Amino acid sequence: MDDKIAAGIISRQLQAHAEHYQTAKEDMADAKKRFLAGVRDPDHFGRNTALTEKGKWRISIHYQFFTNGFVIAAFTFSPQPRGHLRGYSHSHGYSVLYRKQGDAWIPMPKTPVHGG
Repeated sequence: MDDKIAAGIISRQLQAHAEHYQTAKEDMADAKKRFLAGVRDPDHFGRNTALTEKGKWRISIHYQFFTNGFVIAAFTFSPQPRGHLRGYSHSHGYSVLYRKQGDAWIPMPKTPVHGG
């Protein structure tokens, strides 16, 4: 099975059963700190990562933390305020599923969320 398909299936199942596996709200801040300290994904969290494409996009990241060793990070790219750059009127995004491996969080292939 293709890794991207597998990541999509796992993500959908985690979200469908979030009430059983999602980290408790009171533990979210600590979960985020631990994730950011251990994530191994230079494309999204590396020192020289440039997701905004030189200011073209505003980036927001929504995290879902699960007690069974998975994190879903949904990246949304919105155009800068009107007038900054013409031709970029639609938001788009994708999610990345991370799995815990030892002390590190390793990305699985990204899956489309919406838009382009």
